[in-house]
Amino acid sequence: DKNEDMFENYFKEMPWLAVPFSDSELRKKLREDFGIQGIPALILLTADGTIITEEGTTAVRFGTEYYPWGPQEMRRGKSDALKAAEEMQMLAVNLERDALVMQQIRGGPQLLRLRGSPGTSISHDVANFAIDSNEFATFGAPQLLSTCGMLYYEVEVLTNKGIAQIGFADAGYETNDAESCGAGVGDDCHSWGADGGRNVLWLNGKPLEWDTSWSVGDVIGLAANVELGKVAISVNGVYRGIVFENQGIKKGVCPAFSCADFKLRYNLDGCTHGPFRHEPPPEWIWDGSAPLQL
Repeated sequence: DKNEDMFENYFKEMPWLAVPFSDSELRKKLREDFGIQGIPALILLTADGTIITEEGTTAVRFGTEYYPWGPQEMRRGKSDALKAAEEMQMLAVNLERDALVMQQIRGGPQLLRLRGSPGTSISHDVANFAIDSNEFATFGAPQLLSTCGMLYYEVEVLTNKGIAQIGFADAGYETNDAESCGAGVGDDCHSWGADGGRNVLWLNGKPLEWDTSWSVGDVIGLAANVELGKVAISVNGVYRGIVFENQGIKKGVCPAFSCADFKLRYNLDGCTHGPFRHEPPPEWIWDGSAPLQL
């Protein structure tokens, strides 16, 4: 704690004894004796001061089943924890595979994980076309890659927390099964993303101020005119002109979005996913230009 007031506020909620905050010499000696480098740190001792384990936080997570948390019990706890994590990972991967099969049976475009941890990136409610992201991961529909005409899809915002970069990606967008790397739609030269939570547009990882916000219940319409290399975005059916204009779009794009701690509902085709809530942009929209030729 940085000062005694902070110490007292935390300590009044704790059930154990503590070295007084004012006794800095004793605290310093304890840190040195036990090699404390940072927090949280928990060392378990016997009544005579013998160290049981220096991995007290891990022992607590293992639970009383592994008492008295000696070397043998800690080895068993780590082995069991690793096995449980592997089983959870396998379950999550199977659930992701089941979600893909359900989409295939239903027909129409399928939402796929393009970047992020297999199985654990999102909770996917296939029946309601909704996802709840657990990490910053990217999803899209590569099978909808359009090299001509106009591509349109919609996303409904279901939560007002987290972040989302929603837009399009081309065939060169790199996919992986790695844990979130922090790079999403609009963070490279192969994708274009809009972020109504932070009021920016993304390309090559560079933000451009965007005077548009979205809130829970808003339906975001995203349209790419491939032949013109332009993208227009609406909020609840209201368009505010062209947001992206780029030669890369002319090579063909597909729906793609990245999000973290964000929940949304998607409609990728207006048919098997149900009718669109709003209309694609009128022809006159495409006569405009983006604020910058990105």
